[in-house]
Amino acid sequence: MPFATRSVMVNAPVESIWNMLKDNAENPAKYVPYKVEDIKVHETFADGLLREVKTADMHRFERVAFDKDAGVVTFTLERHPLYSGTVVNKVVTPADPGALPILTFTMDLEPRMPNADERPAAQWFLNAAKPDTMLHGVNHVKEVIETASPRYTTKPMSRNQRLVREMFLAGESMHVENFVRFYNDDARYQFSNFPVVLGPKGIIGASQDFIKTVKYCVHHIQNLWEIDDSTLVCEMTVDYVRKKDLKKFTLPCCDTIRVKNGKVQDLRIFMDIMPVFSD
Repeated sequence: MPFATRSVMVNAPVESIWNMLKDNAENPAKYVPYKVEDIKVHETFADGLLREVKTADMHRFERVAFDKDAGVVTFTLERHPLYSGTVVNKVVTPADPGALPILTFTMDLEPRMPNADERPAAQWFLNAAKPDTMLHGVNHVKEVIETASPRYTTKPMSRNQRLVREMFLAGESMHVENFVRFYNDDARYQFSNFPVVLGPKGIIGASQDFIKTVKYCVHHIQNLWEIDDSTLVCEMTVDYVRKKDLKKFTLPCCDTIRVKNGKVQDLRIFMDIMPVFSD
């Protein structure tokens, strides 16, 4: 069941990002990091289009919907023999001072048959849902946008602020291996009232129940304060969507982060996560 999501910061105006997301839907060859053999637009609508895309390994029809107010382009699979579902490209205006617009790609597909993932035609989708492939895809579009657009801001973001923001975005991928790359080998990590764990291996082990329970999460940073050269405090709310019933929880959170040698040395997450685990 292909599911993947990845977000990156983009230093470009939201309007420019939106225009390129729309152009990406209409002219994908300029934006995708693979060769498109053929694309046809079969119908156009006031808020979207119906297109057909072919590569050497994939053939799909998609109904594309544009929602400028929400900053969302939704690609819904049409008439595909193996999968139903959507791919969503989204741009979010930053809510806190010093932040950049966030670009998110999400693939969320459901099999139409029990053994769909085992069919040869599934391989393109399964590969596209791999963490590194998803990151490469969204970074490729980020680079295209930043090359062709003016800057959202010319004020440089501090190294520690960028580290913390990118860490949370990596956590939203729901692949804990992406998240722990931001931690020192002897880092201290405590999530809510759960036991303290040490280092990337400890974080991976402590995250398994969370990964089994939560489909995805989104961090909405409200304030990120730098207390000194190695200490930050982050105030935010976090959206969690539970796998078993797709129920959404929005929970307040405050984190203290200590940085050493360019990586996180200590993260303490102050929040009540238990509503997500309760029936």
